[in-house]
Amino acid sequence: MKKKYVIKTLLKDFIQSKRPAMVQREYNIPINSGKIISLIGARRSGKTFLLYQLMANIPLQRLIFINFEDERLELQADELDLILQAYLELYPENSDLSECYFFFD
Repeated sequence: MKKKYVIKTLLKDFIQSKRPAMVQREYNIPINSGKIISLIGARRSGKTFLLYQLMANIPLQRLIFINFEDERLELQADELDLILQAYLELYPENSDLSECYFFFD
């Protein structure tokens, strides 16, 4: 399946990529709350870099980061399960998804 292959590529690319240098911000965002946290704000206000800051202390194999602005990704709402399928195929040892962190940009 082509879309799942693209998602796997995005997941692997993120794990292998170098994180950008950033200025630490003093925000208290509870990433272990067990709830969905949404960051909202104007374009180019630093939301993505805040995500990178939050991801800095999480083991890479426990991170699922998808940038929906990536031109290779053409997912419909009913295909979002492909993200989980692709992740579990790449990292079957992390089958307990409750220990994973999902970051969508």
